[in-house]
Amino acid sequence: MPDKPSTRRDDHLHRRSFLKSAGIATATTALGMASAWHLAYGAALTKAQREKLTPDDIIDLMKKGNQRFRLGKESPHDYLAQQKASAKGQYPAAIILSCIDSRAPAETIMDLGIGDCFNARVAGNIANDDILGSMEFACKVAGAKVVLVMGHTACGAIKGAIDRVQLGNLTGLLAKIQSAVDATSYQGERSAKNYGFVDAVARKNVELTMAEIRSRSAVIAELETIGAVKIAGAMYNLFEGNNGSGYWGDVFHGTSGLNTVFRNRAVGWETGKTAVTVPVQLESYNRFDNIIGNVLGQFGYHTTYQTSLGVAASASIYDLGAGNTEGLVTVLSDSLVASTLMRWGNYDVVNAAVRFVNSEVPSGISSYANPVPASQTLPPSFYLSAKPSWWPSGKVWPPIGPDVTGGNIPNLAGHAYTIPAQDCYANVMGGPSDGSGTILTFNANTCYAIARPAPPTNLTVVVK
Repeated sequence: MPDKPSTRRDDHLHRRSFLKSAGIATATTALGMASAWHLAYGAALTKAQREKLTPDDIIDLMKKGNQRFRLGKESPHDYLAQQKASAKGQYPAAIILSCIDSRAPAETIMDLGIGDCFNARVAGNIANDDILGSMEFACKVAGAKVVLVMGHTACGAIKGAIDRVQLGNLTGLLAKIQSAVDATSYQGERSAKNYGFVDAVARKNVELTMAEIRSRSAVIAELETIGAVKIAGAMYNLFEGNNGSGYWGDVFHGTSGLNTVFRNRAVGWETGKTAVTVPVQLESYNRFDNIIGNVLGQFGYHTTYQTSLGVAASASIYDLGAGNTEGLVTVLSDSLVASTLMRWGNYDVVNAAVRFVNSEVPSGISSYANPVPASQTLPPSFYLSAKPSWWPSGKVWPPIGPDVTGGNIPNLAGHAYTIPAQDCYANVMGGPSDGSGTILTFNANTCYAIARPAPPTNLTVVVK
């Protein structure tokens, strides 16, 4: 359900999750090119083509379609020809249950054509009797082989369920999400104002919806048992265009993985702080993340490229895989954090260079491997097709990245400009340049000369 964009400009970036075989995984960046779904872009998927595909093949093709979408290299669909080709019969490979959020049309973000999938949409991606009946038709009668439940971060329906909103027929719909609110284990503020809790509930809601499909539909459960159908879950997350202290994956307050951090400036330093001063800190079990096109570190402070020290870490660009102890509980270190991390096109102050290093691409791992990208060219954005209309005319866009030159933040080889929100904080709101001041009141009308930023479009999902 549309609410606020899931790409947030926070002072200290946190993370969440997307799809696995019969489970949940997270949005991930894959920069290699992929094969096309269709043999011919003017033809709909045929019965013979679908019969050759396994459920895992279909999930993989959906993932690759999203890669093309995110690179702006979508298949050249002839939708009129596809419509005519499917007029006498349809052979969709999957049925997707997603939220009504206008920013994530499944066929578009997975680069699918007419006739490729069934799409059921309802606020909060819940499974009611009508949805279950539709799924049974899609799989048992029409032959679809994948049931994909797709949620998203910052979901308005999830927020409404947390707040127990009462509004006509929406009241009953939100009540169906309440079980996910109650079942979510979370240390912290259990409030609709807390993005972390909202996203945790959204993930739990996907899990419970998948379980409900199995328990309430004997038809689909039987198809899954014999391997004819695979039920999978999905959520979307991306952190892009921020200027903040860093990106941190904790070990006690909820680990995650398969998240994408793209074109951010992470300073990893703050006045008066001497510990946990690391731009990218991922403790144990925060695996398969993607750090792409960022500018990392504080010139003159950071002296080490990578450590594994945990809460004692300081002055390194990356701290990866450290364990931690809280009370009587000890979590051991985890070497897979570093070996599954994809790093590509990041500038850091220790090396004083942009790193396109093949050994920092997890191309040889058994799960979620990413081939070494064939190109060092990065897209300007993973969710904006062009510079937004509200962006200041004198400000370079994108403002951060290895391909940016002439930046106004010193000692970063010109790879980073301040972002409009940062300019507003410093120049309009009167905040200190290092961001160490007290909380100030933000008013978009006083910060942006044209119109305030609109919610982003073209958000993307990767199926894993």
